[in-house]
Amino acid sequence: MNDTQIFQLIGIFYISVSAGMILNPRYYKDFLTSYCSEPAAIFLSGMVAIVAGYALVIHHNVWNLSTSVVITIFGWLVLLKGIFVLTMPGVFIRAVRKMSNIEKVISLQAPAGFLIGIIFMLLSF
Repeated sequence: MNDTQIFQLIGIFYISVSAGMILNPRYYKDFLTSYCSEPAAIFLSGMVAIVAGYALVIHHNVWNLSTSVVITIFGWLVLLKGIFVLTMPGVFIRAVRKMSNIEKVISLQAPAGFLIGIIFMLLSF
């Protein structure tokens, strides 16, 4: 994948999830609640994050003053999140539970995610 495709993929993902959170806040609150009670889901999400982050880091480890560095930093953050989820699942679950119980956090995550998605889409052009 080239930079444009990676920016578009990440942008579409963030915009879609954020729009879902805005349009269906109760669904996402319920989703986070059930997610935290499923160890297999936590493990799988950590694995997916490691695979996605590692793929970005291995195939796109660019450290220069261009927009490409955004993808590299994103890849490293995703990889580190995956490692965190798999090595400290209890801490991760407590953080997700805490955030899902605070309505302000959810109401801030959706617009922030939407903005991140828009930025990634703009970087694809």
